[in-house]
Amino acid sequence: MVSRFTVLRFLWTAQQAGGLPDDEENAADKATRAKAHKALLEFVDRLAPESVTTPVQTMWEFKQAFILSCWERLRRLGGRYQTLKNLSRDDLNLLLGRTLWLSNSWHWAKVILSLVSGRQTEDLAWEPFIDGDQLLVSSLAGLPPEPHEAALSKDLVLEAIAYLRKVQPESMGPHWGIKPVAHANGRSPADILSLPDYQFPIANLWEEAERTAKVIETLESVRMRYPHLQGVNRTLVDCYLQLGDSETAAQRIQDEANRDEAFREDSIVRLFLRQCGKAQEAERHLKEELEKYESSPNSSGQRTAIRNVLLLTWKPFVRLSPDVQSRWIMPLHWCYGEYPAAAFSDTERAGRAIGDCIVAFETHLQETLFEPLRKAVTETEIDSLPDTPLKSFLVGRTSASLAMMLNEVVFAKATVSDVSKRLLDLLSKRCSNSDALRHEKFNAIPHLRNPNAHDCRPCVTGISIEQAQKCIELCQEFLTILETPPPSAPRPGQPLPGR
Repeated sequence: MVSRFTVLRFLWTAQQAGGLPDDEENAADKATRAKAHKALLEFVDRLAPESVTTPVQTMWEFKQAFILSCWERLRRLGGRYQTLKNLSRDDLNLLLGRTLWLSNSWHWAKVILSLVSGRQTEDLAWEPFIDGDQLLVSSLAGLPPEPHEAALSKDLVLEAIAYLRKVQPESMGPHWGIKPVAHANGRSPADILSLPDYQFPIANLWEEAERTAKVIETLESVRMRYPHLQGVNRTLVDCYLQLGDSETAAQRIQDEANRDEAFREDSIVRLFLRQCGKAQEAERHLKEELEKYESSPNSSGQRTAIRNVLLLTWKPFVRLSPDVQSRWIMPLHWCYGEYPAAAFSDTERAGRAIGDCIVAFETHLQETLFEPLRKAVTETEIDSLPDTPLKSFLVGRTSASLAMMLNEVVFAKATVSDVSKRLLDLLSKRCSNSDALRHEKFNAIPHLRNPNAHDCRPCVTGISIEQAQKCIELCQEFLTILETPPPSAPRPGQPLPGR
């Protein structure tokens, strides 16, 4: 096999020799290359596929036939590989289908271009695709094949479709995403990619990689497209519990119970639903009491008084948007206002104060820093970022979380990335001392918020009015620093500092 490889390498090099970068060859060059190619094919065919005795060499010969576009030889080697490797009929059809599809894909075109140009700017792996690596199959299946008129052969595209249509649905895995299959079945590429039979194996792959957030993202898209599908919510329950999101997990249990009668009749599920019903009734009663109180003259008067206090004592208040101003008043009202003791416990008031405070804080950071950042950055700058929550926000996949925003402000350095440099520019125009925002005490803000995320019982969270007040004070101190502009460059329309 080693000597065979040596000859193949020599003939391949001879075939490539003599070609100019712009492909402007003279007749002699073309004749030389044609002779080398003919010799290469003749040498390859000297070894009959039926004479190969090991699976490893058979696959090696299979890939050489693919490179040289020897399709009849490739089919024979596929059959030989099935015999030596003891493949099932489905496995053989998948092997031949994805290989013929690859020859007409944009990915293979890029491989060839990188070899011709000598420049490779990305990972252009192709052998694992032929070997059936599921993550690579999933990734490359999202790339369209070349248009038929530009492909190596329209017949090969149709042949790939024919092989893949022979495969049992349960064996398809990520091969569902291959676009010719989508067209052959009369579905659009977007439809075929969203099929549960395609998405479930992808979710399994993410689970094996321990990427729970990606499992949730995949299954939630399935749940939205197929709202009556049974089972998907049960898997999501486990995923959300792994992330500590018991509130969403509980909602998914209720969603599954609405779709699956057998699941709903389970004794433990019935107990859960009964307890949820009691909690929902209590929440409904509390909401009614809150609406009744907030519409009263007493509550309105207190909120007006708090607004006046903020206008007189806290200069950054006027720099907040009207929406954030209204939101900021609410946590102070929960902590310092007068509420009917029978309607709201201190724990409930503290929990709602922290929740309202964080919402106002998040909204302001997003409005003043991160939405302007998203508008300012270029696609090239975004592409240069690693796969982080910031990148996910900038491309519009997720919203800006509090933890992400604080983390980016703390670690923003011009040397990190162009995106980080732009964030520093936004901070320097708005804030006279952005370094002060990096104080470790502000790390406590997300931690103060998290216990309130799902449960307000003191025995579970220990939330108190004092903790809520601490949260408000920290957020207010952060905003005071952020909203103190440089003395030499006041914001348009704003008074100079000290006036």
